[in-house]
Amino acid sequence: MLSSADTRSRPAPLLTPKALCVQLSICPRTYSRLVRAGMPHVLVLTARRYDLAEVTAWLRTRTTRVVRTVRPRIGARPDDQLIQHLKLLARGRR
Repeated sequence: MLSSADTRSRPAPLLTPKALCVQLSICPRTYSRLVRAGMPHVLVLTARRYDLAEVTAWLRTRTTRVVRTVRPRIGARPDDQLIQHLKLLARGRR
C-alpha cells in the first residue's frame, strides 16, 4: 500500500488524443493541426500521449502573438484567451 507521501509525488496522468480534445474543448481536426505544428507528446510504445500542463504551456507560447491581436474582453481570464486562440486555430487562422 502506498503512503500519502508517495501519492503526492505522482506525475499527472498522460492523456490520450481523445481525452486531450475533451480537456481542451477542441475538435479532432484542430488536434491534427496542433500535432503538425509540433505539439509536445510522449510516445508510449507507438501511441502518442499528452501531459496537459506541458501542452497548455506550449499553447501559451504559441498564443502570445495571436492573443495580442485579439482584443481581450474586460475581465477575461488567461484561459479564456487560450480558448479564443484554439477557436482561431479551428478556423484555420494562425
